[in-house]
Amino acid sequence: MTIVQAPFDCLSQTTGHALEPVLYHEAGKATLTKRSQKNLVNLKKALIERPELNVLINVGVSESRDWRELSRYELEKTLLELYAATSSVEHSEVITIPPGVRASLVEQMYLATRRHQKIPEVGEQSPGQRVQEAESWLLKNWPKTPDQLESLQWARYDYLKSETGTASGHIELQLSSGPYRKGSEPVSVLTLH
Repeated sequence: MTIVQAPFDCLSQTTGHALEPVLYHEAGKATLTKRSQKNLVNLKKALIERPELNVLINVGVSESRDWRELSRYELEKTLLELYAATSSVEHSEVITIPPGVRASLVEQMYLATRRHQKIPEVGEQSPGQRVQEAESWLLKNWPKTPDQLESLQWARYDYLKSETGTASGHIELQLSSGPYRKGSEPVSVLTLH
């Protein structure tokens, strides 16, 4: 049964719970933004009030936003491993890297991957600008594998499955493919049926 062209607006008006047709995820993470956490709570309340309705959630990822954050995570993990390997600290004991050491490691990684390039001379840029340029290049060119996005998508699926709880009889989860994978925002799209 088709309700209206904007079913979430109609459902919001009839139940009194503000609803949006998408759930926004934190970039590179399974968790939802605070706004979408509230949206999910309101959705579960609306489904209790309207038990004849069901919702399909297409769990999505964003190649542009998620990969950037996944690359940042991988870079930080690699920097921690390098720091542990070059210092007398056990890898399991490393929590943070001193800023000066981190900057040096970033520059060394940049130089090692760009053999015929060099970071601009000291007089041309401040040390902070040089490190920022090196880190930006590393993040942009960090090796990407499709299984990173797939793993994140499954993590989001599992997260949403646990968060829907007792409303899970009215909420169906599905991994999205196609246009949402290439979207600019890391979202999961909701469809009433």
